[in-house]
Formats: sequence, structure tokens, C-alpha cells
Amino acid sequence: MLADSQYEKLLSSDKNNFKLSVSAVNPNGCTREGTYTLCVGSHKNFKKNAQEFKVGQRLKETQYNFNYTNAKRSSIVIALYNRKNFWSEDQELGKTEITLDNFDANSPCTREVQLGTNGPRVILHAQRTENF
Repeated sequence: MLADSQYEKLLSSDKNNFKLSVSAVNPNGCTREGTYTLCVGSHKNFKKNAQEFKVGQRLKETQYNFNYTNAKRSSIVIALYNRKNFWSEDQELGKTEITLDNFDANSPCTREVQLGTNGPRVILHAQRTENF
């Protein structure tokens, strides 16, 4: 029998983990001035995970962690916005929604994804962990 200080909680089987990072953004000729804003997250709150970077700068690679219960019903939204100057509004350059079952379970994968029809391209590194 373990003492209370040695007790380790078991992972709940309904809490699966999805890790995502974006390593590169190719604006695909969309715009060449101002500031980009990359947003990553669920459909309801993807704008909360915003990362700004200037045109011509490298994107700081950030890992996003999400929990989900059903990979077929859960999705991730990736959007790129541009603001040409401080007073202008954000212009959406591209946006896409990907269900998590498009990523292999329990193995890392790298994909290039286009945001929108003729929008920018991003390189994603993802790992979906299923807890059985």
C-alpha cells in the first residue's frame, strides 16, 4: 500500500492530449507590410491564442496544448491576419479548420497546410496522444 505522499493519480481515459506548433508561415504573396497575427485554437476561442510577428521576421515557435474527448468531433482552427498599421483593422488572410482525426494517433507528424483557397501556407508539427 502506498503512503499518501506516494499516491499518483491515474489519467482519466476521456482526456486525450493534442500538441501543436507552427514553425513557419509562407504568406504566399498575400501582403508584404505590417504585422501578422497567427491564431490557433478551438473554434470558440482561437483568437485567445494569438501570436504577433512583423512581416519578414521568423515566427517564434510556440507549442499549444489542448485536451479533447473525441478526435472525430474535435477540431483546431488556424488563422492568419494582417494589420498594415496601428490604426487599421485586422484583415483575414486565411483560415482553416482541421478535425483532430486527420492527425495520426500517438506519433508526431509534420504537415504543410494552406489557409483558405489561395491563402498563406503554414507548417504544422502535431502530436495526438490517445489515453486508453
